[in-house]
Amino acid sequence: MSGQTPLTIRQVSGAGAGTEPSSRSGFGPSTALGALLGALVLVWAVYKCLDASLLRFLVVPPHNYRDAIARSLEKGAIPDSVVGIKRGSFRRRLVLAARKPQLYSTMKLNGDSLPTSKLRLARVDKDDPDFIDRLRPADPKSKRRLIYGYFHPYSDANGGGERVLWEAVHYTLKQSEQNLVAIYTFTASDDVCVSSALQSVRSTFGIDLFADGLNDRIIFIQLNNRYKWLIDGGSWKHFTIIGQALGSVFVCFNSLTKLVPDVFIDTQGLPFCYPLVALLRIPVVAYVHYPLISADMLNKLSSKSVYNLAKYLYWTLMMKLYQLAANFIDYTLCNSTWTCNHIRAIWDDSAQTGLRIVYPPTGIDESKIADPLGEKERVLLYLAQFRPEKRHGLLLKEFASYARNSSEPFKLALIGSTRSQQDEQTVQELKALAEQLDVSSLVAFEVNAPRKTVDEYLSRAAFGLNVMWNEHFGISVVEYMLNGAIPIVHASAGPLLDIVLPVEKDKVVAPETEHATPSGFFFADPSDPDYKASYPSLNEVLLKADRLDKNEATAIRRAGQLVAQTKFGKDVFGREWTQVVAQAKKAELEKRQQRNKVEMVY
Repeated sequence: MSGQTPLTIRQVSGAGAGTEPSSRSGFGPSTALGALLGALVLVWAVYKCLDASLLRFLVVPPHNYRDAIARSLEKGAIPDSVVGIKRGSFRRRLVLAARKPQLYSTMKLNGDSLPTSKLRLARVDKDDPDFIDRLRPADPKSKRRLIYGYFHPYSDANGGGERVLWEAVHYTLKQSEQNLVAIYTFTASDDVCVSSALQSVRSTFGIDLFADGLNDRIIFIQLNNRYKWLIDGGSWKHFTIIGQALGSVFVCFNSLTKLVPDVFIDTQGLPFCYPLVALLRIPVVAYVHYPLISADMLNKLSSKSVYNLAKYLYWTLMMKLYQLAANFIDYTLCNSTWTCNHIRAIWDDSAQTGLRIVYPPTGIDESKIADPLGEKERVLLYLAQFRPEKRHGLLLKEFASYARNSSEPFKLALIGSTRSQQDEQTVQELKALAEQLDVSSLVAFEVNAPRKTVDEYLSRAAFGLNVMWNEHFGISVVEYMLNGAIPIVHASAGPLLDIVLPVEKDKVVAPETEHATPSGFFFADPSDPDYKASYPSLNEVLLKADRLDKNEATAIRRAGQLVAQTKFGKDVFGREWTQVVAQAKKAELEKRQQRNKVEMVY
């Protein structure tokens, strides 16, 4: 009887008729097991439903879509009543057929454009008699356009990860005129437009995407800025990893409803999206800058307290989910030996393909560097975003100690970008620290400097610094070496294993090679989590640099330039990424042929 309290069953076996009724719990081990199995069956059923229907929903438009678009050409936009919930499928057909796919970006095209929620139709396509015919789905084996979707929600940041993104976009477009690129991104404000975003890329990284009309094949898919907090670590005071994981899945799904790509490329580092993307049977390429969670994190926890034990279990669970996500990757690319070793230890055989190192690009045209072996000014340069992990505070303290013991101390230039109000506050605190240490007259802050200013400092500086512990790669160190600034770096991760390597007989050799010419200097600090007194302090290295004679300096600069050109030259990344794009194209065709007939052609 629904809604009534269950009757208590009196035990009769082995007891008299007057035995008191025994109270039994309705929840036992068998019930718990049944509930778990039921939940697993439900998850499996939901997965199979999504597997069968999600792709068709996202990419296949209504049967009369071409007629609807033809009727809307004169109006310049397709009415919302026609598009309905199939907006993403309409946009995909338009992008693949358009003369200038960029015109179908969801972001404002220029500063004079007005934001609109309608699906616009470009004038250049309205005047094209073949446009409606090109809207038809294409045979999978024909020469057709492919959309390479770059999932990088913070594409407007100015760090090394963003340089990888934009160089990858550049080489993807250069590889074939049939390649289109979709950028899934938040923006600093709703006023940002396509032209200003691309101009910022040109001024910050020196990558000109306007050249040869490459910009016409870039589609910006603007993510709703009110969802930024979902993947911002600062928004999750507790359970940060799982909060960002769930948030990234939501943001990714929101991206896919706007436009489904043919190849999904994650250059931000949001791995929990991969199972969702895999449902669409499109290749997943992951460029890993650093592991989201590692065995090192687990090893630092002691199980002596209840809190640490709970944290250990939580991190272990997230690592298992991280390993699970790796099963959905088709191509895994790492930015350094350190990252690759950690990812290999975490994922083991989870990733479908072997790990491959693709070093980040410098973006520097070596032919335009003015005499890297010539005279340098007494300037120490530190190129790094103003974030706590970059340890600007440690640098200032060590620099102050050095300056007190030098008769003619170097000037120190701190150049970097800020991503948030918290970063801007960090800059103010660093300026106050410089005042407190009485070195403010020797320190220059260049915040959010344009590329021209960065290049000027690179050409002038005698030494370049990297103070971060376990910097996964350190692209700025490569820039120092190409420009003739001798690197002074922390003895860990990328700078130690990949970049500041010695040279012997014009060949790059292993770090421990005796009698080889070094390409820079290493330091360590007692504040390092894994500190070993096998390297001098930063203060001691700066004093050594002060005493370096011209011949020694020239030999080290020449070695550094050889390492940088051989391993990290501008063309090296280009060749590597072009191969990645070609492999992804081949994988896309293979996965497309696994779809149902309708989804296969759309």
